Amino acid sequence: MTTSEKLQIVDHCEECGGELIQGQSVWKVGENLLCTRACMLNYVGAVTITAGEE
Repeated sequence: MTTSEKLQIVDHCEECGGELIQGQSVWKVGENLLCTRACMLNYVGAVTITAGEE
């Protein structure tokens, strides 16, 4: 059995399309799954600003 056969792909990241593997910790926004914090922040449109300087 190869490594890829042992890994069960259960879904794909809504933002980047990356494979989500059975048992992997992911972010969920509504019904959408996201593979990383960066993908989640991009997906929701979050931006970094300096408080008081907008």
